Amino acid sequence: MKFEHRCSVYLVLAASYCLLFSFFGSGKECAKATNANQTLHKLINTLPADKFVLESPSMNYATTYRIVFLVISAPYERDERDEIRSTWTARGNSQLRMMDDALVIFVLGRSPFVAEEALEHHDILQTDVEDTYRNMVYKIEVAFRWVQANVKSEFVVKVDSDTVIHVDRLSDQLRLLDQRGSSHWMACFHNTNSRPIRDTCHSWYISNEDFAPSTIPNYCLGPGYVLKRSSFERIVDKMGSVKIFEVEDAFFTGVVAKDLVDLFCVAELIVPRYTDYSDCSSGSPSLSVLNTHFQFNGSKSRKNLTAAYERLKEPRCHNVLTRLFYRYDYCR
Repeated sequence: MKFEHRCSVYLVLAASYCLLFSFFGSGKECAKATNANQTLHKLINTLPADKFVLESPSMNYATTYRIVFLVISAPYERDERDEIRSTWTARGNSQLRMMDDALVIFVLGRSPFVAEEALEHHDILQTDVEDTYRNMVYKIEVAFRWVQANVKSEFVVKVDSDTVIHVDRLSDQLRLLDQRGSSHWMACFHNTNSRPIRDTCHSWYISNEDFAPSTIPNYCLGPGYVLKRSSFERIVDKMGSVKIFEVEDAFFTGVVAKDLVDLFCVAELIVPRYTDYSDCSSGSPSLSVLNTHFQFNGSKSRKNLTAAYERLKEPRCHNVLTRLFYRYDYCR
């Protein structure tokens, strides 16, 4: 078959595919997102923190923890929670955990299937919020208010259930960040010049009624961000007075934190993509927070947190040019 003829055939096939897709796809229904639940938002921030808590973790209320980790999970993710308990939060893998200086709390929504697990592990904060993706922002609101009322700590870390942490290395890096001179800061990899998504079929839909501006303030991306305790207090104190929308990272660390908290983009501490990048110029790796996104098990069937944690424990160090590239790529 001549080259020109093959091209014509391919063009016809491609055009036919597009016509078929537009014909059948145009009528495809989606689960349309709605406006945020401003009533629930107001109740969470008005009523006592315990009113929206069904199960709470065991802890020492007199202790000031170095770090409290809020791991955002769903009831059906029992396997992931058990894998987290056996990897990065295990006492044998962290001096901070062994010394009871780091508190790990799994944050869940309503479910009849977690009571036994909560009784067994004493590390679950179950909120009286329907557990859906769009409701994550309300779960975190409840958790933030509960931590503010019940837990003393130097830092608060929000982390997704598909992210692994090197607890001791993170603690060391936070000590260095605290020497930058800012009284109120948060550390993460961040999103800049982001526009709200107005498509009601999108998981990150934000309505004009909930947030009218065309640009969202710079914010920390959700897989993991660190809040100095003073910054955490400022965000929690203000969040009830701000109209909520159902994209949690943009809401808490962007809109609410704007003008209250300095945002440190720290590429050598937290990275979002499939990389082992770490700044080892200080003599030891600095990478402490790594999102899995399935890249460590060769398939997309499930999150391989164990493989990701093993990779995180011994990341490869890069030269100065690579470090500068990553710093520019993530923190511009």
